[in-house]
Amino acid sequence: SACVLTKMTLNGSIIWSKVYDGVYIDWIEGICTLPDGSIAAVGFTSSFGLNTFSIHDGLAMRFDANGNILWINAYGSTDNEWLTHIFTTPDGGLMAIGATSGWNGGTGGTYQDDGWMIKLDIGGDLQWSKVIQSDQNIDFGIQGVTTSADGGYVMAANDVSNISDNVPLYFKTDANGVIEWSKVYNNTGLGRLYSVDRSGDGYVLAGYVSDGAQADAWLLRCDAAG
Repeated sequence: SACVLTKMTLNGSIIWSKVYDGVYIDWIEGICTLPDGSIAAVGFTSSFGLNTFSIHDGLAMRFDANGNILWINAYGSTDNEWLTHIFTTPDGGLMAIGATSGWNGGTGGTYQDDGWMIKLDIGGDLQWSKVIQSDQNIDFGIQGVTTSADGGYVMAANDVSNISDNVPLYFKTDANGVIEWSKVYNNTGLGRLYSVDRSGDGYVLAGYVSDGAQADAWLLRCDAAG
């Protein structure tokens, strides 16, 4: 698999399209546009970094406005990591968010067990890395992220191993990745949350719930405190 980046007009006509192909698997999951018109993207790679082939590292890339690579870096441990969201930060850097199984001690493995935030400067150099873990024996496998009015982040996540098959939860961190609050919803193993966005003075989250036989679309709205 290779990364593909395409720029289109508002009518869907292709202006340019670029393929970035490594040795093994390279995947883009999230992008953002920077004030200078360049593009930052995140995902995962098994082509370089600490892992190869079946184990992958978080991937971050920056392109100019025409899709030419300015830099490309891998981040992570010897277990699986991936990055799914990237944001610009007030200091002119980048915040990339995803998940990791690399810092679980004896429980590490193939699943993205914990949330993961990495702060980068504009040149892609790592400034800090933080694993988001719970004190409730819950895995914070991040799926959706939005920014909060105070410069923090609100994340939709799912536990996929410790309590049951699927436990939907959501939580807020400050700009440095410190958890301010977390909420578990529908602790039955029969639901997932995939996305979150700001809505008025609170947040709206989307996913599904299930009675075990049939799954239904699910919208959840919460106030600013969760």
